[in-house]
Amino acid sequence: VSTPEGFKWLYREAQKGHFRVIKAKTTSNKFLPLEYIESLKAQYPPNLLKAYLDGEFINLTSGTVYSYFNRSKHHTDREIEDRDILHIGQDFNIGGCCGKIHVIDKDIPKMVGEFSVNDTQSIINYLQKNYSKHTIIIYPDASGSSSKTNASESDIDLLKKAGFLIIVPKKNGYVKDRVNSINTLFSQDKYLINTHTCPEGTNALEQQAYDKNGDPEKFSGGGTIDDYNDSSGYFIVRKFPIAKRGYVAVQTN
Repeated sequence: VSTPEGFKWLYREAQKGHFRVIKAKTTSNKFLPLEYIESLKAQYPPNLLKAYLDGEFINLTSGTVYSYFNRSKHHTDREIEDRDILHIGQDFNIGGCCGKIHVIDKDIPKMVGEFSVNDTQSIINYLQKNYSKHTIIIYPDASGSSSKTNASESDIDLLKKAGFLIIVPKKNGYVKDRVNSINTLFSQDKYLINTHTCPEGTNALEQQAYDKNGDPEKFSGGGTIDDYNDSSGYFIVRKFPIAKRGYVAVQTN
């Protein structure tokens, strides 16, 4: 039993005629409550629904990674205002620590600013200089807990000592979870970007494609398009994750 995520092993073996594939739609399962189906529709973008609900083989690794983003449709003129709580997705790279600044209006995340600086201390200096009157919550790359900026302190330790609120798990989750969380919001028009104040972030969303292995492209150096997308992904997947709901059959007497 499997979910047909892409044209991988199951598809290839089925094409060889080694066994027969029986497709079953999720909606055909009479033991699932109706709210489960509705929750999937609310949580996943259309391409994943074809796989998860209808059992169709869907190419999930072609074209651009964030195919549901449209710079005109998802533009907002929202800018940072006094007393805004700032939610910052933060990536760490030598020579290019990319940050995406968000606000949340009525459960709608809006990217309103961006920056790229050389190192963690520069992140601290930049935020303290420009946003000292704001409450700042940082959602950093979890690998920053072991990425040593100097001999004794990690990147995340430095941000904590600077007084910022930090939301970070023990380790980063799957890349596909970050991608799916962002694409779901775009497909539902629930993630907006100020394309004027975030030109690099806008370009990154439009340009990142999949590599030959079916993974989002990675580039060498700091401050590249994958770094910008990673930074926003850390925020989105932790604040607006795709909920994983499970149901079990229970026999009653």
